Amino acid sequence: MIATSLMADELMVVKAVSTSGKTFAISKGSRDQVSKGQKSLFSTKRFSIMAQAVEVGQENSMWRVSKESATVPFKKGDFINYTRYVNEVWSKLAELKDIYKTRRIQKRMKVSLNPYHISARAGATHAFSENVNISGTSPSNNRQGFQGEATLYRAISPILELGLGLRYDQDSYLEKEPPLQINSKRYFVTFDLNYHFPKFVESLGNIYSTIGMGYGVSQSQIDRQIISGSATILPYVKLGYLHPLTDQVKFITEIQLEVINATEKFTTGENQKTTIVNSRAAIGLRF
Repeated sequence: MIATSLMADELMVVKAVSTSGKTFAISKGSRDQVSKGQKSLFSTKRFSIMAQAVEVGQENSMWRVSKESATVPFKKGDFINYTRYVNEVWSKLAELKDIYKTRRIQKRMKVSLNPYHISARAGATHAFSENVNISGTSPSNNRQGFQGEATLYRAISPILELGLGLRYDQDSYLEKEPPLQINSKRYFVTFDLNYHFPKFVESLGNIYSTIGMGYGVSQSQIDRQIISGSATILPYVKLGYLHPLTDQVKFITEIQLEVINATEKFTTGENQKTTIVNSRAAIGLRF
């Protein structure tokens, strides 16, 4: 719309069009400051052509299309827009192109006008490795479980967010020989930084990555004995995708890698230290 208004300098009627379709006449002459050899732009809602004045009278002028392969796209009696200063039009169009490009980039980079969001996720976990200093276990990957998490995010820029969340873990370690089962529960407060990658040109969603840490409490049951203590996540990293369901709700798919360290105490006063390299695949909603 802006480009159209720039080119629509003056509306006039085509007086005649040659049978060859190469020339046409308008009611503009030397008294209107039209000069022989002048190049101007003529346009309708559907077409625009560049033409050069080949004959100029006091009140009328004849114009020839500048491009050899082109023909006049209008006929006698049609209304057309006449733009005298072609160079100015190209300059304005170049400016508009830059403005459009800038706005397009800003739109792709923009996460949301709302600075606050809540993300709720749940998923299955699997340990790549686990080391326990006592309780008769050796390094293994026999731990699997569940995680549930809710995080409040605040945007600090169009692509960065800070998050504060709560997380619940429940998982089990199973060993057949010798028979052993360790059931664990952990509760964390999490802190993270979200980075939103630019949106794909043809996509409504966007990819994001997260790095963060967590601190909380841990409780494990070994056979019939319950031990408890503190636990940390340092660090965790996530890679996810946000797909819009509505203007306000997005669907989350996410994978995560993390290192969990737990220090739990037996009733005898002895500490058990557990280090888990963990993975998670989760889905959820962002509001």
